[in-house]
Amino acid sequence: MTGSPQAVAPRILFVDHEFHRRTRSTQFFLDLLPAESTRALYCAPQADLLPLLREHPCEALVFMQLQPKPRLLRALAHPNVTWVPMRDDFDADSRRVRQTRGSGLKFVNFCRQTHDVIHARGQPSLGVRYWPEPRPAPPRHARTHPRVYLWDRGQVQWPLLKRLLGEQPVDSVVLRLSADPGHRAVRPDADDVRRYRIQVVEDWLARDDYLALVAGCDVFVAPRWLEGIGMAMLEALAAGQPVIAPDRPTMNEYVHEGRNGWLYDPACPRPLDLSGWRERGRSAWQDCVDGAARWAIERRAIAPFVLSPSTRRDRWWWRLAARLGR
Repeated sequence: MTGSPQAVAPRILFVDHEFHRRTRSTQFFLDLLPAESTRALYCAPQADLLPLLREHPCEALVFMQLQPKPRLLRALAHPNVTWVPMRDDFDADSRRVRQTRGSGLKFVNFCRQTHDVIHARGQPSLGVRYWPEPRPAPPRHARTHPRVYLWDRGQVQWPLLKRLLGEQPVDSVVLRLSADPGHRAVRPDADDVRRYRIQVVEDWLARDDYLALVAGCDVFVAPRWLEGIGMAMLEALAAGQPVIAPDRPTMNEYVHEGRNGWLYDPACPRPLDLSGWRERGRSAWQDCVDGAARWAIERRAIAPFVLSPSTRRDRWWWRLAARLGR
């Protein structure tokens, strides 16, 4: 939890994962809310949220990725609650998402697929698409073949990238081995290191060092199977790097085969033709320029949506929620 209760209750309470305070990966959303009347509350994954939230009365309650479970919503009886879910959470928790129907819970969705699902159920959903500010159009290195970057976070790993590269020549590969908790990175063998000129990076990297390392490459490989938004992928597009990504949300809502990157089927990966990497890099940067202009307009709807009253809860949901897990 950050800060101490103030004399005047905030209009908006923003509830987020504790680790997002360190990574600042959700700061962009917090910056969309009125700073003078918004308070952030960062919580550990297993924290008991009910007593914490009761200590912080507010006009509007926003859950960032953390799902407000049905019994918690019932116990709070808060009149205005918004959830900002991430697409990579939905497969694991789809049953609980269905259980919010009739609860009055509002959604801000950064994935078109989840927005369509929620909207089709008659639940209030604001569908938006985030884009970062593009950097100045970057010069590309005078290389005949691309230098490829992959961060092995424990999902998309070197054996898969090797299949996607096939026999075509590449200048080199930068392979960062730093898996997420509960995952294990895969080290390439000595033959692959020589053949593909792999630079293995294992040390922890400060953000500026990470960005410098990626900037020295030409093609970016999306490191996960599903993304909530895919910040690392978007930073690559903003730097004029085409992206290799699974044909899954939200990556396939930003990466377009034949234009700004390559999409592949994770269940049946085949070699990709990277020969047009320079042209796709230019398209990637232009797509970010255009996307950032649209985002500058779309973002204006978020704060009013959060502050607008929730729909009334159905009576049947109120009874059902008492029996559902908190």
